[in-house]
Amino acid sequence: MDIWDGLIAASAFMAGLTLVRNAQRRHGRGNAVAGSAAPIELVARPANQVAVLCMDELVASSRTQGLLRGLEQRTRFSRAMFARDCLPVLEALADYVQMLPASECHHHAQPGGLWIHLLEVTDAALTFRAGIELPQGATTEERKRLEHRWTYGVFCAALLHDIGKPVTDLHVTLYAHEPRSGRPWAPLAGPMRAHGASHYSVEFVDASERDYQAHHKLGAMLLHQFVPARLIRWLSEEGDVLKQLLAYLSAESHDGPIGTLIKRADSDSVSRNLLHGPRTRFASARTQPLIERLMEALRRMLKDGGILPLNRPGAAGWVYEDSIWFVCARLADEVRAYLQQHESAQGLPGKDKNDRLFDTWQESGACLPAPEGGAVWRVWVQCETWRSPDALTVLRFPLSKLFAKPEDYPAAMNGCISTEPLSPATPCPAPAASTTAAPVLAPASPPWEFMAASEPIPTTQELSMPLPDLDPDVQSMPPADDGLLAPHEMADLHVEPSTHPAPHTGPALTLGSPLRPHQPSGPKPAKGATPAAEAFMAWVAEAVGTGVLKYNEEGALVHFAAEGCLLLSPEIFKRFIDGRREDEDGPIHALLQSHGDKAYARLQNELAKSGWTRRNGDENLHYYAFTKTDGSLSRVVSCYLLPQPELFWNPVPKANERLRAVARTKKAKPKQEG
Repeated sequence: MDIWDGLIAASAFMAGLTLVRNAQRRHGRGNAVAGSAAPIELVARPANQVAVLCMDELVASSRTQGLLRGLEQRTRFSRAMFARDCLPVLEALADYVQMLPASECHHHAQPGGLWIHLLEVTDAALTFRAGIELPQGATTEERKRLEHRWTYGVFCAALLHDIGKPVTDLHVTLYAHEPRSGRPWAPLAGPMRAHGASHYSVEFVDASERDYQAHHKLGAMLLHQFVPARLIRWLSEEGDVLKQLLAYLSAESHDGPIGTLIKRADSDSVSRNLLHGPRTRFASARTQPLIERLMEALRRMLKDGGILPLNRPGAAGWVYEDSIWFVCARLADEVRAYLQQHESAQGLPGKDKNDRLFDTWQESGACLPAPEGGAVWRVWVQCETWRSPDALTVLRFPLSKLFAKPEDYPAAMNGCISTEPLSPATPCPAPAASTTAAPVLAPASPPWEFMAASEPIPTTQELSMPLPDLDPDVQSMPPADDGLLAPHEMADLHVEPSTHPAPHTGPALTLGSPLRPHQPSGPKPAKGATPAAEAFMAWVAEAVGTGVLKYNEEGALVHFAAEGCLLLSPEIFKRFIDGRREDEDGPIHALLQSHGDKAYARLQNELAKSGWTRRNGDENLHYYAFTKTDGSLSRVVSCYLLPQPELFWNPVPKANERLRAVARTKKAKPKQEG
């Protein structure tokens, strides 16, 4: 037997021993050595000890099957290449992060949160990567030659961008067969299993001692634990990929193309989890989420009455269109002072970090985003005989987020608020129709309230909930382009009640005054929306708001999903074009004159280029199926996705729980049905 035969035999023996130990652990036998005849007695473990899982168990417990399936599609690697070069990284990552959370009380704080967050960011980053040319400035031939290297660099950067958190943010204690004898885990020395652990417990580094940026610097140091050396050499052979990857993972630079992609994907995952994710936290979590502290303080201050005066010249805020519009700096200073007086200043951003408070309110959905993006609005105020001479920077809080019942809402101001300058010659615009009449707008409990920190960590059995089998014609698909849990995965997670109207089965619900279509937040698209696309979206917004177009109902052409608003194609475009055939002028008349019966196809193309829609990889359409009453799925429908429905409707209707994102197969041809 030569050395290679010996190594292979030893590896096979160790693999077999690992399988035996895993099986024994699952049957309560501790770490019995293979071949031992006497069974080991079952040992009762404290509730805070979590079992070390293999990758299959982790995926089942965290319900991330769909995310993993999607990663292979988004890399665009061959199946063999993905299995050879990507799966080992994912397996090493699963072995390392286990069921650890991504934070104590912020985003992805639930068991398995770090694993879920890393997969979500990777899914989103690969989606965004498909839409840009790398390396930038290179010829088409060079980009094609280096395409897979850059994709793999993005894959590694996304998976490892928060891999330092177990080192800097957590104290993990490892246990073997003796549950009362633990020792600290040294993450830099390898995964828990390599230390002989079968279980572990989690404590959080005290907030006063934590360096929140330290984990960003450790990714480069840990790279070799996850990425095989041959692939690191491959990345270094040509181009700038490895340099960019190391610069990002060592926190030297986040401005390169890789860093820019990961930052965008990370933001998507975080904001979506804060808005819609589960509120479960580890039992050992002790820090109260900042958003809870801010909102509790704000509610108490409003109840006290004198701290935040409303509806008068020089007030802290004004009630208008079912919202309180607070002056930014004054609100931040008053809330900070109130918390310092009644609680403590620990964990509060300083006066030079007001933007952190604003971001916290916006990320958690407590305040509405401004039309141009961000939390801060620029408005002009007229209150009684007083007008603001200059624009004020304000935050807009819906009344339903501040008060439990509509009868507790303060009276509206005697005046108006406008996003355009006001002058004595300009009368105040009439406020939009009230939307508070529907009681569903006042949730019983605010969506940012987390479950009690004392809630025990779910066991593996409690967390493991297999997904239902899908129709063979429909392949389950991970989240759409925003990198978040797919609808079929979100369905089983605990989410607090939404403030959006619930689906209805009666007459179409009138939403009040729909917002006029306008350019999406962020940079304006290179060409912008065409007049035809603007006319189409103005019609959709108005028709849904007035009930002319049904939504979330059987046969409807508009549905709302977790990812945004879905427009069923091509039927909704044909309906719009058919209703404009008698136009004697305007953009739709021009489309009909130049494209005839194919005018709807041209309109689809113009909407896709408007900046209002999101692509699905290399195509414009997204595919969904509807859950039938017997639990099976309908045929697939093709849709255009509007990821920012708040640009067109206020409030945005609740997502249709029957929708399931799917991957289109050869047998599953799109069909227009609801």
